Amino acid sequence: SLLLRFKAFPALGYNPVKIMKTPVYSQTDRKLHVTSAEVEKSIVEKSVEFVVLSSPELNGSYDDLERICRKHYVRMRVVSPETDTLFDQIRIHDIAGLPLFSPMRQRIDLVKQVAKRVFDVVASSLLLLFFSPVFLLVAIATKLESHGPVFFKQKRSLTDRDEPFLFYKFRSMHHEADEKKESLFPHNESSGPLFKMKRDPRLTRVGKYIRRYSVDELPQLFNVLRGDMSLVGPRPLPISDFKRIQRTDDVGGYYRGRSKLKPGMTGLWQVSGRSDLGFREMVMLDLYYIENQSLLFDIEILAQTVPVVLFGKGAY
Repeated sequence: SLLLRFKAFPALGYNPVKIMKTPVYSQTDRKLHVTSAEVEKSIVEKSVEFVVLSSPELNGSYDDLERICRKHYVRMRVVSPETDTLFDQIRIHDIAGLPLFSPMRQRIDLVKQVAKRVFDVVASSLLLLFFSPVFLLVAIATKLESHGPVFFKQKRSLTDRDEPFLFYKFRSMHHEADEKKESLFPHNESSGPLFKMKRDPRLTRVGKYIRRYSVDELPQLFNVLRGDMSLVGPRPLPISDFKRIQRTDDVGGYYRGRSKLKPGMTGLWQVSGRSDLGFREMVMLDLYYIENQSLLFDIEILAQTVPVVLFGKGAY
């Protein structure tokens, strides 16, 4: 489809050099079929300006091409049907009517990293002081209603290749809720590896309220102070979720791009629909955030988080 559009609109100035071999093009333009190694060779020999990954699915080809493009300072564009669901949240590049999005920059520069960390430390410290009465009230209510600890601790990370860290929340479920999770998967209301239920039977009465208004997330301010997390960033996943990514989803190398930044308490996913969005949408929004991260963007997301939390939008 993309090759035909390039040929149909020569005035655009795009000259396809070669196409990475995929089953989709096995019957046409055989002379253009190449391997990833040959793509790298062509980039050097033909002075390629940018590479387009055109695939009907999100797959592992992304990792190879991103590495090659990063090595040779070549821009990269990606064609994906997933972009259709994100027109309201992201900026789309267009070539002959075909939507493309850009993968993340190679890194966030040092100045932005330092500014982000300073902002995280100052803001999380102030928020901990402000919400200290809430911590006390939730702790008392949780202890009065059910047995078990006040805080829920779980190992999480952004991808299966990252070092997991201890993630904190107020306990919103009955003790030993994790053991009952597998039996509830047939009732999962989210897509891909994410597990979400609007009426999760494991929730306590207190848990229903603190989860609806995201009060259960407040202990992650300690994670931010420790440097495990940032106030804004991609959402970390439970370690057990990564097995389901490999088994039931075709996101492949894309979701691993989320590890470019620290995990966050809130992010584009949370302010764009939270649990109402599936795994693919979450990944695409995270990649867009990484590409466009700035202190002002973080402040904008935090400001948008307030009404989302107050009205409990997409929280379950």
